[in-house]
Amino acid sequence: ASVSLERQVKSDDMPVPLQSATISCGTIVPALAYTFAFDMDQVRDQGLWGGWSLLTLALLALLLAKHWLGNVIVKRWSAVVKYVIHAAAVAGTYALQRIWYGLSWSLVSCMLLGILMLAVYSFAEGKRWQPTASASEASLGEKKSSASEPTVGREKPTASASEPSASQPSCDPNLKAFPETSENKLEV
Repeated sequence: ASVSLERQVKSDDMPVPLQSATISCGTIVPALAYTFAFDMDQVRDQGLWGGWSLLTLALLALLLAKHWLGNVIVKRWSAVVKYVIHAAAVAGTYALQRIWYGLSWSLVSCMLLGILMLAVYSFAEGKRWQPTASASEASLGEKKSSASEPTVGREKPTASASEPSASQPSCDPNLKAFPETSENKLEV
């Protein structure tokens, strides 16, 4: 469902707030069906909006903002980035809860928070990294770089694809990386 939603959000030129409103409208009928099926007694006693308060309205506003920002992230980047941000938010919420209420910290929870934040950091750094073109790729012409591509972490090839240099290895598929000798031959 997430992949399908990501494809639809990225392919449509509709503004994000309108997309989010359209997606949210699909939840109205199931929510009303649930309310009338399981909470009919409360609806009869207090009305459809019974139990709502300013706190409920604030929660509704926060959820709408969360979904709209999530759709902006999916439209701009991907659903994976959205879920990585959610993971960082869980760690931040847990830490703030511990600090706000003066709760004790255990070694295990600190280690798990550290692992989670390290994973988020690794993902963020990994998105910036570009692999270095290997000599065999450069000699085969598989990796072509243009002036408009970023070169973060990537070396520009010095020789053209048609002119392999003496330092580049041969691309002969029959060439063995470790020729068999009497020292490394496996005897059965």
